[in-house]
Amino acid sequence: MKKIIVLIILLLSEASLAQSVGWTDLMETNITVGNNDYDIFTNRYGNHIIVKETSALKYYKMDVEGNIESSTDLETSTTVVSPSISGDATSLYVVYRKGTEDKIRTQYSNNGGVSWSYISDLNLSGTPSSIECVFSKNKLHVTFIVGTTVYFNFYDINIPGWLTQSISVSETFSASNTRICVWNAGSNNLVYFTFNVGSSMKWRKYVVGGSMSLINNIIASGGGPNIGTGVDDTYIYSFQNQGPNNNIFTMYVRRIEDNWYLGSGNFNNNTNVGNIFSTITASNIPYTAAWSTVSGYENSIVRMGFNGSTSLVYDLIYSETGLEPVHIVNLSSVANDVHVVWQDNFSDGNLRYKYYDDIPLVPENLDVEIYTSGNNNYPKLKWDLNIEPDVYLYENSIDIYRRISIRGGPWSSWAHLDYADGN
Repeated sequence: MKKIIVLIILLLSEASLAQSVGWTDLMETNITVGNNDYDIFTNRYGNHIIVKETSALKYYKMDVEGNIESSTDLETSTTVVSPSISGDATSLYVVYRKGTEDKIRTQYSNNGGVSWSYISDLNLSGTPSSIECVFSKNKLHVTFIVGTTVYFNFYDINIPGWLTQSISVSETFSASNTRICVWNAGSNNLVYFTFNVGSSMKWRKYVVGGSMSLINNIIASGGGPNIGTGVDDTYIYSFQNQGPNNNIFTMYVRRIEDNWYLGSGNFNNNTNVGNIFSTITASNIPYTAAWSTVSGYENSIVRMGFNGSTSLVYDLIYSETGLEPVHIVNLSSVANDVHVVWQDNFSDGNLRYKYYDDIPLVPENLDVEIYTSGNNNYPKLKWDLNIEPDVYLYENSIDIYRRISIRGGPWSSWAHLDYADGN
């Protein structure tokens, strides 16, 4: 649990912290996933997890201590295909196909998953698969496949509405296994795609408000199924399943500016990895997480940071004697905290959960104005709410201190003035 300390000197303020940084203890949840697909997104309201069940799409709201606060059936009595969840600090979006419909359905919540509503369907000329979404700068970006063509569309919440015509990403290529990620640091809003074309791997970039780049090779031949992608301001990273039984995953790196090939690395044997997910923290550090057999991290679940090379920076999340290969490790980040869920052979089909508790962001736009009551004037503090759930959701998570100088005289010592709730 983190606590922000706000120090006020007239109009000057700083944020400090009294907490230990690192991974929390292992938490067992009662979210049963078995071998089903699941996805996670975290914002100031907590962790939001969707699970594709046999005849339902289930939503769970989970706090940072692994407790289930609520659950909702988003769809029942139907087959749901390729569910994916994303959002921002206050909103959630879930995209999926229902049955054999020729469209993508989207549900959203703007109150932390308490209630859900539909936005307009994305109508298509065929049945979509490999649906994945990512939300960035008021736009819900979605990639999907119809037939053997990769497409892209986005929903602009300011209009609101979808693009009139979905954009072909793979063009004339017969493609499969599309994945999407976004680099949105600063004013940039760049959407990246990776996909298979036979035994080759391709990538492409879309500049929001602009156009698509050329289709580029990640590897021209000899590749396996595309299982994930990541991006930073310079490089795009692609993960593939390879080996005789697709039991080795390999990372390939290309420089975005000129498609210069750095090479491949991080061979990981006997992983049986289903998908690799990635996230980008507020410090603009891309991360992924997966089952590892890399030397020093054998038979463990690790977080991996992209660092502009073919070698990932490893960080141990969890290790246990007898832990078998974990097929899906999923993660999400809010501010610089990274939240990770997985299901292993010790969890009876339930999700396990840990998160990296980092220093919270400084309260943004902190300001002081004069508040008058009767004949007295007081300082009124104002700041933007933090987006970390373990700040926002808890009482007395902000400490306010004061010191006083009378008309340019010496400053008093700091004294604790009051608490404020995170929200």
